[in-house]
Amino acid sequence: MNNYPQNPIRVLLSVCLLSIVLYTFSSIAQENKTTDAEQLVSALKKKLSAIKDFQVDLGITIELEYLNIPDAKAQYFFKAPNKSRIISEGFGLLPKQGIGLPTNDILNVAHTALISGTEVYEGKKLTKVKIIPTDESSDIILSTLWIEEKSLLIYKISTSTRKGTLDMVFSYATPEQKYGLPKSTIVQFVLPQFALPKSLTGDLQKNNRAQKDMKKDVKGKAIVKYSNYKINKGLRDDVFTEKINN
Repeated sequence: MNNYPQNPIRVLLSVCLLSIVLYTFSSIAQENKTTDAEQLVSALKKKLSAIKDFQVDLGITIELEYLNIPDAKAQYFFKAPNKSRIISEGFGLLPKQGIGLPTNDILNVAHTALISGTEVYEGKKLTKVKIIPTDESSDIILSTLWIEEKSLLIYKISTSTRKGTLDMVFSYATPEQKYGLPKSTIVQFVLPQFALPKSLTGDLQKNNRAQKDMKKDVKGKAIVKYSNYKINKGLRDDVFTEKINN
């Protein structure tokens, strides 16, 4: 069999053509990931838009390094698009994004969405969607949502903010799950000391062990249980402004 020398120009053209084809398919795949992610986010927002208002009772357990914090009871009120209020009996430390509709601050802002894979969680196939706010002044830097596409339920959220990180795990029960509202949420958070209320930092300073680690971030966990949902009953606007008589 004769071996003919290859034309270098033909070889160069072949390499260039192959590079263009590979780049094109890579760009299409990336575009499809973005398109699919935005379609999933749109479907999720449509489901959540069925919630016009709701109120719910909360049972809150806080586990914070170096401190014993008593369990708290509270009521949470929400009215679309973005009114919310917590009325608490006693003190309860909880990151803002940890209760109610934590997706509200994530999805209802200008963002870029991208599918970053799938994961099996408790027998469910979940799609991982990364949400990146396009507003540079946003407190949220990056959020990852684990979504079951069939039910449009979010089972996990991991959020990086300018003040720290939050990892949330959700469980659901009927009939609230048709609205995407959980029956319980576990929130694990890491916050710098300056992000904690002064009442807590004062208590930390009284703790000898805590004084040694005052410069470190504070790790904690909140367990929130929801009960007695009242959904779309027509909350008055003054619920969010009226004074509470102690």
